[in-house]
Amino acid sequence: MFTTPSLNDKMFLNNKGITMLQNLEEFTGLKALFLEGNGLESLEGLQTLTQLKCLYAQKNFLHQLDGLEHLSDTLDTLNVSNNRLEALEGVSELAKLATLQASHNQLATADAIEELRDCKNVSVLDLSQNKLDDVAIVDTLAAMPALRVLYLSGNPAVSKVPHYRKTMVSRCKGLTFLDDRPVFEKERRCSEAWADAVARGEDGIAAERAMRKTIVEEEDAAKEANFQFMKKMREGSRRRRLVREGRVDLSAFPPDAALEDLPDEVFTSALAEVDAEDEDVGEYIPPQEPPELVAAREALVQSGWRPPAGEEEPPDITALRARMMSGMGSVGAATPPPAEVAAISAPAATSAPATDGASVGDCAPAADGASAAESAQEEATLGDELSDVD
Repeated sequence: MFTTPSLNDKMFLNNKGITMLQNLEEFTGLKALFLEGNGLESLEGLQTLTQLKCLYAQKNFLHQLDGLEHLSDTLDTLNVSNNRLEALEGVSELAKLATLQASHNQLATADAIEELRDCKNVSVLDLSQNKLDDVAIVDTLAAMPALRVLYLSGNPAVSKVPHYRKTMVSRCKGLTFLDDRPVFEKERRCSEAWADAVARGEDGIAAERAMRKTIVEEEDAAKEANFQFMKKMREGSRRRRLVREGRVDLSAFPPDAALEDLPDEVFTSALAEVDAEDEDVGEYIPPQEPPELVAAREALVQSGWRPPAGEEEPPDITALRARMMSGMGSVGAATPPPAEVAAISAPAATSAPATDGASVGDCAPAADGASAAESAQEEATLGDELSDVD
């Protein structure tokens, strides 16, 4: 907070144990005051807050709304939920009030909310979880011209009003949200059709069904209109293409004639030619992989190569390995190496020097340990070279 009281536009006094409002004379610039969770029994003491727009006084011990007369030209939002109010006296003097929350109070009769008739600007009203049991409250709420959002759930009157939701929607003409869900135009039209039929002594359900059928027909008609509009746009685009490519002769028509207004016969033959050309193009076929790449990939899989620890195998190699295993059993178990692998392995096989003039074929086999080490080295070299090929 600012040390200069008049510069503060918000003040939070929630849960402070306050029982009386006082010493607020210097806070003349306040626009929002939060008083939730205190012990207030009255709102007296706000006379100097001439700019106050939002007052939150829920969860106190208020029995009546007093001390708000001086806020008639400024107060926009008032929350007095969870108090002990038995009537909404004084709200009619709040000319600028737009949001009133008064749930969880002791409101019980239609007279307790009678002053709401004079609240011309209240658009959001919360009266839920009270004790309202008089169906006459519908007349009071219907007289509020700006009402858009209404909460009435938790009151005994809700179960006493016949066809509660239809009645409220049809009576409150501007309602856009009732209790737990929005009020859409379709629901409003059906509710008003039902109410009009009941008022005439006719079958309201039949009138509602007829209105629903009408709405469906209107929606289908709107869809068809949109389809025809898009079709007309497409045809216009195709005609402009024909003119741009010089496929039609428009010399017999005025230069400023709209293409959409010209007879279809002018474009019929040219459009048929374009359609035939488009069909000849055929379906797009993706390019095939080079045969060398396919052969190298198959050779790599048949050799039994696996990626080094910590590295992932390429997805195409994994997929090819799965296909080959499903058709051949185990890959690389008893299959002779392909020519590519044999060619790569040949230098490793002839790298050992010959002794005493003996040929490579006459050399005796190496010991088991040396043979295993050389085989591991050959496999690693083979894997690296084949990776480069892929």
